[in-house]
Amino acid sequence: MAARIDARVRRLIINLTDQPRRGEVTRFCREHGISRAEFCKVRARAKTDGKLAALAARQPVAKTIPHKTSQELEAIALQVRAQLSKEGWDHGPLSVAAVMRRRGITPPSRATLARIFTRYGVVTPEPAKRPRASYRRFRYPDPNGCWQLDGFEVGLDDEAGSKRCVLQVEDDHSRFILASHVARSETAEAAITVVSAAIGRHGAPARFLTDNGTAFNLSRQGKITQLERYLRHLGVEPITGRPRKPTTQGKNERLHQTIQQFLDAHLRFPPNRGGISYKGLLCLRIARSTTRSSVRERSGSSRRPGNRSPRWLGIWG
Repeated sequence: MAARIDARVRRLIINLTDQPRRGEVTRFCREHGISRAEFCKVRARAKTDGKLAALAARQPVAKTIPHKTSQELEAIALQVRAQLSKEGWDHGPLSVAAVMRRRGITPPSRATLARIFTRYGVVTPEPAKRPRASYRRFRYPDPNGCWQLDGFEVGLDDEAGSKRCVLQVEDDHSRFILASHVARSETAEAAITVVSAAIGRHGAPARFLTDNGTAFNLSRQGKITQLERYLRHLGVEPITGRPRKPTTQGKNERLHQTIQQFLDAHLRFPPNRGGISYKGLLCLRIARSTTRSSVRERSGSSRRPGNRSPRWLGIWG
């Protein structure tokens, strides 16, 4: 094959006279270990593509790629991603694949979807971002093995500039949102309200993880909060992450990002007749993100605390 001829021999072939003497080509091919067919291919390419192009081997290109993703499937994936982004949902490859499955479409792999989005320029390259494969995934082996509680502040788009604190309890194993609650601030009373709602639905967990907030856990300061006392009364072990290490509660922090993104996407809606903004109404009814569904679909696990079927979880219930 002509591709195996190095550049030095190619240069000699190209510079050989156009009218060689009898037997000169045969002798040249024998000396350099190539066939006459390979010799002729290099000469022909030098005439058609130029001498400079003939110095490098032509890379073989397949005429057809049987496993290549079709343009129709790529268009569907891009349309699903654009719709999720517009509505404020997570719109990564896993979320897009989950939506496509619900529509009865077999999606490409996560890596293929990521390459499609990169090729069409719909994602922002982050070369400095830590590779996904370098992370060590950790989760408790069973549902109700450990729950996480955390809250975040939401600014309502009303005239008074009101703020609310959204508290959510999440199962560490399945990432299922067990209960949500909106309060005026992050208080012990609000924490006990959302925790008691989750325990009433799904039973008590073995452990309960929070940060070192004054409303959650002050054991590192030698104090006991109302939430700790409530959990110990139920036989639950309250645990806490190290100070200034939010990655310990990384699952809950990631959940906050999903909900905040969803709320911000609906800022454009005007207030309703009662004067309550659409964002304010959403705070009263925060829904589970499609990312949580995609994580379960990827892992193949359908177990959830309490063995309940998927449903929307209301803020107040």
